Amino acid sequence: MEGPAAAESAAAQEARRAALEAELRLGGSAPELDPEAAAGAEPGGADPSQPRFLQPGEAGECVVMASYPRSGNSMLRGLLEGLTGVVTGSDSRPDRAMARDLKLYGLVGEGNIGSHQGGGRVWVVKSHFPEKYGWKEFAAQRAVLLVRNPVNAIRSYFNMLLTGTHTHSIAPSEYTRPGLAEVWDRHVREEIGWWCEFHRYWLRQPIPVLVVRYEDLVEARPLQREQALRRIADFLYGPTHTRKRGYAGAAPAAAGEGAAAGAAPAGRVEEEPEAAVEARLQAVLHDRDAGVVYKPRAAAVGTDFSHYTAAHQEFMLATAAPMLLDLGYSELLEELRGGVGGDAGGAGGGAELADGSRTPVSDGGEGEGEGGAPSTKADGEAPVVWCNRGLPMRPRTEEDPGARGFMWKWEHRKTVRVVQKGREAAAPAADAAVEGQQAEGEGQRVVSQQEIRQFEDEVVGAAPD
Repeated sequence: MEGPAAAESAAAQEARRAALEAELRLGGSAPELDPEAAAGAEPGGADPSQPRFLQPGEAGECVVMASYPRSGNSMLRGLLEGLTGVVTGSDSRPDRAMARDLKLYGLVGEGNIGSHQGGGRVWVVKSHFPEKYGWKEFAAQRAVLLVRNPVNAIRSYFNMLLTGTHTHSIAPSEYTRPGLAEVWDRHVREEIGWWCEFHRYWLRQPIPVLVVRYEDLVEARPLQREQALRRIADFLYGPTHTRKRGYAGAAPAAAGEGAAAGAAPAGRVEEEPEAAVEARLQAVLHDRDAGVVYKPRAAAVGTDFSHYTAAHQEFMLATAAPMLLDLGYSELLEELRGGVGGDAGGAGGGAELADGSRTPVSDGGEGEGEGGAPSTKADGEAPVVWCNRGLPMRPRTEEDPGARGFMWKWEHRKTVRVVQKGREAAAPAADAAVEGQQAEGEGQRVVSQQEIRQFEDEVVGAAPD
């Protein structure tokens, strides 16, 4: 029976939940910073060919660009900035080392989030939620879901966790080194479940979601690249998605005749004239460097099974077959089946780990729970999905109170051997632990943590003014 006691209990539960969310967010965040100061308050400059921040009255819908880490989000951000002429935002904490690196690479919107009620400085915001918390909450009315072959993404994530960079890799021999080999095995078996859970979360949200594959965006596949970019342009600018949704900004003004392709539109950003959008799209398609934010450690389009055992492939097949089909990876599914000598299953429900636990596969139902962020809809308004609100999908443990995952990385970063590609004339290693060691493969050289930081300072820091 409803009554004061029940209401009191519900209020107490909500208070506890809010306290837990705040504690988790602070566990992976920092004191509040002024967004403009954190982003450097770059206005985009007077050069109309460069992406710019939005001006008052231009903001419309907030679009989240969601991706499991290492799925090509920096590349897509570069492409989106060329396609829209607008700086992309990110919910990453802007004072973190890797966020600072991305700013130096040219993604100056790090730390800026959009606004679903108008007034934001960015339109599209990169987020890895609910894989982890970003530093600020924001609500999105649409989502671009970027996906990548999980075999390549999971290994790339492992490299990023152990090197702390976007560009370096661990030495090939590290995958079989005692102590780290077990970590790699566990990483593969856990992450394929989280990869499925991440995409399942976004596919069941009540807002329009456009799925884009990393493999269709790479410059080596020009036809697929053009098709993918046109789908994105249609999603961002198409009439179905630009109808009035009760924004709180000024009413859109008529677009001026003969507006330059890079000039600010007269109305809301998503109502820009088709000719201006097409001009930028053509410029992106004819620019071989479009989307190149930094030189990645690997940009494999085909499946690279290096360091994956037959047991890994069988486990991935048993865990992820339905999601691979849903996301258009039928060829990968066949590769996995071939690698394990036939169909190893593919039924839902996850798979058992060595310790008896199971992969985190959800029942696909509605609601919040682990990894669930509340979706809200007021009368007469379009639904929104709140990013960085609600519990993240990774579990909160005594070892990992911030639900960040990968607590093992800190210890292994001290001992892991890191390789650098294409720097044969680099300075000698300064770390005695790796001094004198030879490269582990053509064009690779073992480097120290000190050299990595030196590379970051010299190369990453050499961004144009």
